[in-house]
Amino acid sequence: MHKKFRTKPLISGLFHASMLTALPGTPWAYDLGSVSSGAGNSNEAIPPAESASANAPTQGSLTASEPQSVINRNYIENTQTGASTYVDNAAIAPGVWAYSPNGPGGNENPSLTLRSFVDGQYNVTFDGIPFVDGANFTHHVNSYFLAQDTGEVTVDRGPGRASTVGDATYGGTIAVRSNDPLGDPTATVRSQIGSFNSRLVGFQYDTGVMQNYGDASGFIDYNHYQTDGALTNDNERRGNLFAKFIKPLSENTAITVVVMQNHTYQNDSPGATAPQIAQYGSHYGLNQNPLSSAYVGYNNDNFTSNFDYIGLQTRFGDWKIDDKVYTTIYAHDAMNGYNPNGTTATIQGAYPGGILMGGANPGSRNIAGLTGMTTYTSYGNILRATRAIGDDDLDFGLWIERQLRQSWINNVDLSTGGTGSIVNLPGISNGGNQAETSSMNTIQPYVEYVWRPNSKWSITPGLKFNDFTRTYNSAYDTTVGGAFAYSHSWAAALPSLDAHYYVTDHWSAYGQAAEGFVAPLLFGSFYNQNQPIQPNTSAGLAYLAPEKTMNYQLGTVFKSSKLTASA
Repeated sequence: MHKKFRTKPLISGLFHASMLTALPGTPWAYDLGSVSSGAGNSNEAIPPAESASANAPTQGSLTASEPQSVINRNYIENTQTGASTYVDNAAIAPGVWAYSPNGPGGNENPSLTLRSFVDGQYNVTFDGIPFVDGANFTHHVNSYFLAQDTGEVTVDRGPGRASTVGDATYGGTIAVRSNDPLGDPTATVRSQIGSFNSRLVGFQYDTGVMQNYGDASGFIDYNHYQTDGALTNDNERRGNLFAKFIKPLSENTAITVVVMQNHTYQNDSPGATAPQIAQYGSHYGLNQNPLSSAYVGYNNDNFTSNFDYIGLQTRFGDWKIDDKVYTTIYAHDAMNGYNPNGTTATIQGAYPGGILMGGANPGSRNIAGLTGMTTYTSYGNILRATRAIGDDDLDFGLWIERQLRQSWINNVDLSTGGTGSIVNLPGISNGGNQAETSSMNTIQPYVEYVWRPNSKWSITPGLKFNDFTRTYNSAYDTTVGGAFAYSHSWAAALPSLDAHYYVTDHWSAYGQAAEGFVAPLLFGSFYNQNQPIQPNTSAGLAYLAPEKTMNYQLGTVFKSSKLTASA
């Protein structure tokens, strides 16, 4: 029997809560919705003009306090392939440049530049949770979320308010929001076919609002994607499982559970030289020659990843609480040719086109390559609280995360299946083998006060404190030539101030000053101050200061049912 979708006030708000959590620059950033009229402020209602035409591919926001572009579900669903990622979605926004050399979702090497900041210099969040590879703050895009599980992507061009947490906020934030469950029970079979023998099949089941189970709702989605790739022999296979469930505990409290599991296998080319393109064509990636380090059988990657969280949202009296505990797990098992595109000639017997002959004997047909493994696991919690004080809000919160990382690389003979070491290559000691462990701890408390002198103005000063600690330990570090370890902490106080003004219901303006931060990279945290660093000692070691930026920005947004414009 078909049941009518019955929406409680809390559910109506919760379907938008994760979206609002992902928008670091909005005055209503952590609103649970119209849970009750007794909490929050009368000035806090989102203006009706916020619902602009769904056909606009990228839109500003009337509530923004710094330049934003919102890419909505309508655009994602109607223009992106099922294998697309947030890189492909965000590419439509002004100031964003992105490319996927092997086709959308076709390999693990897409690139996105946000107003000249490259990956590792900007923040990415999913439902308000930052996720990052702590070695260099980059994001393994293909190891996480598919387009059909994405509800919205917001490109935020600036460090945001104090409440914008993350390890690399100074270039901006790309906030990805998960898709919402449907209101009615629905089964969806998905099939897509595209160029380069690309094909995707998937199945999604939405429970609808289950009145017999306390109005719980959710969906589970599985997709399998594979492609021969736009580049020769750059194949990929990917399986992705995503599930989201929301369970009201009362009229004012609900719990959200999100689970994501992904496995990707790919043959991946680092690119081609001009002579290779001239000889083999612009689509050249890998070849079928076992005597070349660009042989498809020598260049493969296995990625497995998880992204899971449990979120609790509640509202009582003048308080709103949003807490998420989460974990991310990432593993990359790799085999790669040492010099697949033939640009490096440091190895004995390197030839153009990537054909390498090395090893102890100059005449041997050893194919130099690398095998390696990188894994990291992050555990964290992000707590946000809002206390209504008259027409104003006091916002404060705490983000804490610990990431444990392991990595090893071996220099091997690929012609033996990666089982034999090549230890006598010029310029490579210890066979080029390296293994290390590292960790990073991040603690970011923040506080903001949203002052509303009247219904048109909101002025928000804020302060965030960033405490970041790295540890590193290697039994043999190739840059040092022996055992090496270090541990260091960096800290910074990051202020922000913005003012927001409603000119009319359809027109707003803002001004902002905010400071951003990114800590030094794992392999770039120190430099030689007086002398070369020696194994087992920190003599001559000096630590780099964190990179910081101060942003000053002015803007205005106009939105109506037929037009959205920003400057």
